[in-house]
Amino acid sequence: MSKSEIYEKVLEIRAVKGPKPLKFVPAMWNCFLTHVPEKSEEILKLMAKEIGLTRFTAEIVLNNADSFDRLCNTLELMKLKNFHMDEKIFALVVRKYIQFGKTHEALELVEKLLDSFQDLTSRNYSFRPLSLERTEVFKLDILNKAFQQLHNEQQEMEHQWLQYKFIPSPFALGELLVSLDREGIIRLLNTMIKHNIPLTHKHALNVIEKIEPSLLHLVLESVNRSRDFNINLKKISEEPKYNTAFYKNYTLQHQDIVLELREIFRKSLFLYDQMVDHVVPEKSRLKTVEQLVSITDYVKKNYNVTFSGKDDIDYLNS
Repeated sequence: MSKSEIYEKVLEIRAVKGPKPLKFVPAMWNCFLTHVPEKSEEILKLMAKEIGLTRFTAEIVLNNADSFDRLCNTLELMKLKNFHMDEKIFALVVRKYIQFGKTHEALELVEKLLDSFQDLTSRNYSFRPLSLERTEVFKLDILNKAFQQLHNEQQEMEHQWLQYKFIPSPFALGELLVSLDREGIIRLLNTMIKHNIPLTHKHALNVIEKIEPSLLHLVLESVNRSRDFNINLKKISEEPKYNTAFYKNYTLQHQDIVLELREIFRKSLFLYDQMVDHVVPEKSRLKTVEQLVSITDYVKKNYNVTFSGKDDIDYLNS
């Protein structure tokens, strides 16, 4: 039997009348959504009559969305349920927007979310061990159910996201950054700097390859602000208690921090050379030099390494 046939058979058994109506637990619905994604809309309608929308269910449905319209329908359903938005679900939503080519819409979503949080500069992004992540996810499901119960008791509640203050995933924002055009890159870099959201070295290198010289100082400022984050990212990508398979997607393989900064420095110098051929304001050029000097000073002070040859910072003053 195919998965669809098994699904139909289970529903037939469920429809058989007995002393008590047979209701599926959330795990059963999640199983259906995972293995029979083509029935997602039908399954959601059946679920709506019995249970609320849990975090795991929302994650599965978002992953199953194969068009932007279906994604929007899912998000509207989550709003109707006054769903609790967390960092992981938000990152998934941003990635789905990118997948469907809606990068500017994703940027507006990020800006709107951060504006609602006002100031995040005092918060740091933290890497969660796998065991802790599972615990927090479980607690979030309990929180979702509490919000759903509140909504059922107060039907006049406005449909909205229920949010708590969190740092959006720097990995999802990095993916968004490299997919944006010039205007979007400027907006997102300024937003990340304003809210102290780190930038991975991998995404920094990718964006340096596509920007014009006048924007280089923004990328380098973000790199210099993200030193501790990238050092920790390198460490935890090798530690089994973390999701190493995930984090290795955002590290430069077989390189240490000094080599990563050296590569960023080299590509930045190459772009800096092109300032002669572009009309770049003197202020932007000086800011770029300042950020490049900051990189070399940091490497020399903490690793006792000096970039040599064309990499030497004196090249900037020639």
